[in-house]
Amino acid sequence: MARGKKSVYSELVEEAYICCDAYDFRWDKKRYLPEFREMWKEGYSVYEMARYFKRKPEEVLFLIVDQYDMKAIQRRPGGIWGDGR
Repeated sequence: MARGKKSVYSELVEEAYICCDAYDFRWDKKRYLPEFREMWKEGYSVYEMARYFKRKPEEVLFLIVDQYDMKAIQRRPGGIWGDGR
C-alpha cells in the first residue's frame, strides 16, 4: 500500500463479516503440535486427526497449511488423505 493512503479495512465498519468465525484455530504448542506432527508423519488423514483432537476437519486443514508453510511438516504420499490406513 502506498505511504499515506488509508486502507479501506482500517475504517470502522457497521456490518463486518468475519470469515471462519465458527472455527477455533488455536492449538496448544507443547501438547498438540508435537502429536499432530507425529500423526502427519504416520499417515493419518485430516479426518482421523480431527476425530482424535475432537476438532473440525477444517481446523486441522488450516493447521496443515500453517505447518507446511512454517516447514514443520513435509509433503507426503496421499496428502491430506493420508496413506489409507
